[in-house]
Amino acid sequence: MAPAGLLSKKDDAPVPLRAVKVEATVSGYAAHVECSLEYENVETQPIEAIFTFPVDSSSAVVDFTATMDGRKIKGKVQDKQQARETYDDAMASGRSAFLMESERQDIFTVSVGNLPPNKNVTVTLSMVMELPTEHDGSVKFNLPSVLTPRYSGPGEQNPTENVTYLPASAIPYIFNFVMKIRAEVEKVESSTHKLQTGSSVDDEGFQVMVVTLAEEHRFDKDLVLTISPCDRHKPHAVVERGSTSEVKPPFLTNPAVSLNYFPDFSMAEAVSELIFVIDRSGSMSGTIEAAKDTLMLFLKSIPDGCYFNIVGFGSSYEFLFPDSVPYNQINLDEASQHTEGIQANMGDTILLQPLQKIFSMPAKEGLPKQVFVLTDGAVSNTHAVISEVKRNIHVARCFAVGIGSGASTELVKGIGTSGHGSSEFIQSGERMQPKVMRMLKRALSPSVSDVHVSWSVPDGVCVIQTPNKVPPVFSGDRLVIYGLVTKGPSGGSHSCSATLKGVVSGNPFQHTVSFSLDSSDLGSPSGSSMAVHQLATKSLIHDLQCEALSKDKERKIAE
Repeated sequence: MAPAGLLSKKDDAPVPLRAVKVEATVSGYAAHVECSLEYENVETQPIEAIFTFPVDSSSAVVDFTATMDGRKIKGKVQDKQQARETYDDAMASGRSAFLMESERQDIFTVSVGNLPPNKNVTVTLSMVMELPTEHDGSVKFNLPSVLTPRYSGPGEQNPTENVTYLPASAIPYIFNFVMKIRAEVEKVESSTHKLQTGSSVDDEGFQVMVVTLAEEHRFDKDLVLTISPCDRHKPHAVVERGSTSEVKPPFLTNPAVSLNYFPDFSMAEAVSELIFVIDRSGSMSGTIEAAKDTLMLFLKSIPDGCYFNIVGFGSSYEFLFPDSVPYNQINLDEASQHTEGIQANMGDTILLQPLQKIFSMPAKEGLPKQVFVLTDGAVSNTHAVISEVKRNIHVARCFAVGIGSGASTELVKGIGTSGHGSSEFIQSGERMQPKVMRMLKRALSPSVSDVHVSWSVPDGVCVIQTPNKVPPVFSGDRLVIYGLVTKGPSGGSHSCSATLKGVVSGNPFQHTVSFSLDSSDLGSPSGSSMAVHQLATKSLIHDLQCEALSKDKERKIAE
């Protein structure tokens, strides 16, 4: 994968990064991140450059501005072809211009045209994201690697890392992390940095915790924070006020609600047929050892009574056993010896065909089929793979593990979500045991099925729920559901509730969370974070896209 950051379009040479500033606001389990990166063109001629940055598939870029040579340029959404023509016209006339495009759901690029010589350009991005939940109920904030350029000495640069390299002393770094959460917070800590915490009241009157770095950031590692809320398994809601700004779209003027469920229920493990699909393509050359270690940990954690198999794939695919075999010491020894000899030597990354073969094979009688995909996600037909997984949810549940810092979040999370399973990501040097055990526990535990949410709101209040189809819920998983209020309340405060209902092991299951809607929720100060609104909108767009694809398939079948 090409390095992230600002590169000259002519020769891919990195444009020097001079300063980074990051401000993050967390409300519930949603985060709004604003980051400014200042670059300098040290060449004697104007240059055209490409800024590439990774965006997790659960995140969205919501604003973009650039400041260059005293001019501030703000991003505007246009049709793709129209935007390209606007950019080309500006380039032809010698004016500075920026064009931001989505190469795929988790990669964005910005074309920077006519960057004057010996001038600086500051790129400011605003993103919203859902914070991932750890196995103990805490949530993790991981600063995107493009925003924390890592230092390396002469000759130490690793071309496979999705980061920018520069001397540690070259950049002043400002980090301000502001957390807004209605529930009490047990602690905020970092495994990578020393922190300094304080408290204050924000513009909306909320008590907030302010977290900053207590030491100089040396750019030799990612910046990771872990937030541990109190009452982690207690469902709660975050109500985000609407905006008073006249330029905001209508849906932003009413409140939005984020419902957070983190159920904990004990259920006996069920034996299954477990099929491990490991990526052996050439793109795995830098991460194959981590993939092998992950597979080995899976193999040694399988409970008695299960059946299992291993499938390696690249340009072709191969099964270790012609059919899944019982889990016993003899078969485990053979699988372990096979795993030790695995290499990244099978060519391209073609995942669709081995999955189709697995889905077509008859399941072991009485055993549910569980498929685990270990990959960096470097496939060219991501949507086809995810669609195939979704079409076969009646055949097998699918789980996915993203290996390495460059793993495609779109593919890995797409497999886990569409396959009614789950997804995990394992970075270099990270402890994999908790994540492997959590995923295996999910696979061997029945999920809460037939899940739906019932809303209790005042007469006249309308709520659009997203996702409109609630996925299965697993013990130890956080489920986030959004409600966009399309017609707000009037006349004071109103008590409301939302109840998550479903069936687990044949028994009814439900969680209720209460919240209030107030007529004062119809306006928040200009410039306030709208993370809940924006994440809800992202989810709603995804619902509409899925609905459109489904209708298109029905039309083609009818024809």
